[in-house]
Amino acid sequence: MPIITVQFIEDVVATPEQKRELIIQLTDKFVEILGDVVRPFVHTIIRETPQQEWGIAGVPMPDLAYLTGSGYAQVIDRANEIMSQVVEAQNGATASAAGGAQYNGAGQPLAANELADNIWRGVAEPAASVAGGTQYNGAGQPLAANELADDIWRNRSTPVNGSGSVSGTAEVEDHYAFFARWFEELWNKKNYDIAYELVDPDFVAHGAGGQDIRQGPDGVVGMVKAWHAAMPDGHMTMHDVITEGNLSAIRMTWEGTHTGAFGNIPPSGNRIKVTSTGIDRIVNGKITEGWGELDMMGMLTQMGAIPSPAASEGN
Repeated sequence: MPIITVQFIEDVVATPEQKRELIIQLTDKFVEILGDVVRPFVHTIIRETPQQEWGIAGVPMPDLAYLTGSGYAQVIDRANEIMSQVVEAQNGATASAAGGAQYNGAGQPLAANELADNIWRGVAEPAASVAGGTQYNGAGQPLAANELADDIWRNRSTPVNGSGSVSGTAEVEDHYAFFARWFEELWNKKNYDIAYELVDPDFVAHGAGGQDIRQGPDGVVGMVKAWHAAMPDGHMTMHDVITEGNLSAIRMTWEGTHTGAFGNIPPSGNRIKVTSTGIDRIVNGKITEGWGELDMMGMLTQMGAIPSPAASEGN
């Protein structure tokens, strides 16, 4: 029995009328996608948590006024700007302390993320240099300490470890090049054959709700073609790739004009912009499994499939 659950803080953000409308809209959209046969079994529930119970283990209530204000929006914009600069920077730096390799309290060489953490806190001032000189960001400016730290976190710079050798970057660089090629060839150039080169025959997609879908290359191609059919002029931009072992997390944005049907949603003619994050495992040069999240609510709103919050408030 499908159960749609929406969690609210009691007496915050939404009015009772808006919540009732939300129940109706969510239920109708669920039935529209899966068919009338499921309507008797679908239940939409709104749960409200009292404000005094919202904190768990001493965590305070979120500052809603701040989180919905212009100040927080500026913080997010600045964070995205820095992340973009880091990705665009072409560097292969060594980040070493002025006195040599850094060590933690146990006398062990600092890992990349520990070194980055120290730089963020001002504990260490890195020597931000490459073989040819100082590191620069995408705007042509020398990287500040926190930007260099961000670079190290993302493994786009290579800190020196205690032995004086560079921490392994070959796999990181391989993954970055792999996904840059993946998005450009498959998503932007519509070269569907590349899926059979880069996707394992037993590739499994881990969907929301715990579903494990054994797609293989055919399933991946079918999914991408559905997006291309709905938005033929679509373009995928890769913002970040963060690699640990054989896993990489990728942040990306898809933009296109909704001129074709997307599932049961008719074309709206609207310009669509949707952000998403994926985690993929690469083994022997092929993607073997993946996890993904995307702003589906935002995309459906832009397509006109569901009303925007502003429109709901005006009714």
